[in-house]
Amino acid sequence: MFEKQYVLRQLVSSDGSLFEDSSMIESQEALALEVMESFIGSTILIRDQKFILSNLELYYGGIGDMAHDWYRSSFPDRYTKKSKHSKVNTDAQISKGPIFYFNQKGQGRFKRCDIVIGNEGVAVSFLIRNALDSNLNSLGTINGQPNVVLKKMGLTDQDHMQNVELVDTRHDVLNKGFKLQKLKRFTNGKFNGFDYDCPFARKEWNYRLVKST
Repeated sequence: MFEKQYVLRQLVSSDGSLFEDSSMIESQEALALEVMESFIGSTILIRDQKFILSNLELYYGGIGDMAHDWYRSSFPDRYTKKSKHSKVNTDAQISKGPIFYFNQKGQGRFKRCDIVIGNEGVAVSFLIRNALDSNLNSLGTINGQPNVVLKKMGLTDQDHMQNVELVDTRHDVLNKGFKLQKLKRFTNGKFNGFDYDCPFARKEWNYRLVKST
């Protein structure tokens, strides 16, 4: 399943507009979500520690997602909402994945970590909103805490653009009392979806594991 990330395409032109029809865009969106689902429950290896990815959120500038840092930096006139990200760092978001991407350097409270996926030149990544430790304890709150989680995972600036080591453990995790929940993108403290008008506005781009009842 991880290999499907390399089928994802870049569908925006040099001016930020889309040059494929809606069916192709929808197909690529569905594939990206399928790949993200395969990452949920998988184990990520960070030096001598293991963590389970339990909450990821899709950002896909390559199909016109304007909130993606690469898109914001590349086409600032199209999406003027300010974001706390380094324009230099966004080069990582069109590198071959899976690699780590940090929106900024240092220890700022708005610092977050994405897993960049796909081939070079394709702007698509998953924001790590939450993870579990090896004892299946959550690192963040139920709605995810990207900054808290990356710190507890021991990720630092030296990990920027480094390869992500993944082990497919999702079926084992689901068999331990977790189920997959699909939600809209988390914005303004709620699962509201997108904060701009787009074809994906009603789509569920946030996947997380929750305890089965």
